[in-house]
Amino acid sequence: MMAAHENAELHNLLGNVEERAGNFAGADPEYERAAHMAPTEEHLFDWGNNLLQLQAFEDAAKVFTPAIARHPRSARLHVGLGIAQYSRGQYEDAVKSFCQAADLAPADPRPYQFLGEMYGVAPAMGEEITRRLARFAKAQPRNAQAQFHYAMSLWKGQPAGSPSPDLRQVEGLLRRAVTLDVKFAKAFLELGILLSDQQRYTEAIQELRHATRLAPDLAQAHYRLSQAYSTDRPDGAGGERARAVPAPAVVDRDSINEAPYHGVWSRDGGRPEPRGLQRATPALRVRAVAALRQSIEMTCPFSLGKIRDVDEEVSVADLRSELREACAGCRRIEPRSDRSKSFQR
Repeated sequence: MMAAHENAELHNLLGNVEERAGNFAGADPEYERAAHMAPTEEHLFDWGNNLLQLQAFEDAAKVFTPAIARHPRSARLHVGLGIAQYSRGQYEDAVKSFCQAADLAPADPRPYQFLGEMYGVAPAMGEEITRRLARFAKAQPRNAQAQFHYAMSLWKGQPAGSPSPDLRQVEGLLRRAVTLDVKFAKAFLELGILLSDQQRYTEAIQELRHATRLAPDLAQAHYRLSQAYSTDRPDGAGGERARAVPAPAVVDRDSINEAPYHGVWSRDGGRPEPRGLQRATPALRVRAVAALRQSIEMTCPFSLGKIRDVDEEVSVADLRSELREACAGCRRIEPRSDRSKSFQR
């Protein structure tokens, strides 16, 4: 028995060497031998985790499921199973696995990182996700990611028919996140979107500009900034916002990919045009057009250099026509965050 265990450790070590060299296919048989010879939690996790890196998600699930039966208290085995389930489209099962991991290891931030990215993916599990994220945010008051994920789950992660979220609480959590981490571009972006939705355009512009400075390639931030610029205008008295001006139409805010991309200008029923542009002041028109053009150029690489310079007199119709022409022949690009990455040790 001792010799078998020692041989298993040797095979697992060889698997580690191959994995760290980037040879995941070569590591697989070594991890498999080690797991069969000595099915410890470590050996089973290493085998399943390597399968995740090979994107063999069905095989990984077949490893993690019996591994959990042997080691039910292992949080990382539950996370590994959750990743495999998510990657196969089994979103509710994935949420259950991540929740189980969070319950087993309440102080470990890693299960919450996955839960925090799943708002809106499994609406029926929204309350379960929010409860765990609330617990983590309370336990980690100085963790910007914890505050951000809790805010997003409260705001966008609840099932249909749920009471409207407390937007003041959401705003408070987002402001806490950007205070704790002044380089948190995504938090600045979501705070700007929240303020825009409330027609607080001057405040929104400030937060969205932070987002674009921190992440110049964040197309969604440039698009939202163009909307805020095109709608923001001072009232004649005291510089207060003209509340009577309706908010520009926006995309469903639960959409994961909200940045403008190829085709949105030419499809019927696509994303709405920036109709506020025509009522903006000349200075704001120029800035709105510039932000919108930058967003389009980033998400449509074939359009680079094809959109002519515009001046403050450009009409929305002309801009839309030029964007349609610039995007002609483009392939629609919908970047998504990669949630199928293996679980890091």
